[in-house]
Amino acid sequence: MFTKRSALSVALILSSLITTLSFQLESSTRFCHLQSYRMSITDSTCENSRIISSSKCAGGCYSTTDILSENPRELFEECSCCVPSKLSHQMVELDCYPPYKKMFNITIIEKCSCRHCD
Repeated sequence: MFTKRSALSVALILSSLITTLSFQLESSTRFCHLQSYRMSITDSTCENSRIISSSKCAGGCYSTTDILSENPRELFEECSCCVPSKLSHQMVELDCYPPYKKMFNITIIEKCSCRHCD
């Protein structure tokens, strides 16, 4: 049988869970994002370099550490990291000397998301 105290405890736990899930959704879309930058591709056998557009994952994701109510001496940790969630590849060509072309296979990050940290 539920008492007023146990009903209040359940309500507080549910409220905390809803707040946590809401914050996780907000964090995964607001803080973790794709950031573009320019980088130079070079090779020791080539005199020239090529500037290309690239991207990286940046920003924070939801993380928390809490004391377990069942065992107050143990901690419950929940961590997520901003990582690539969609990759592609692009071939980049460099003009080298004596006249020949060298191809590089570059990994491109297309999308980032918050995932459980290992």
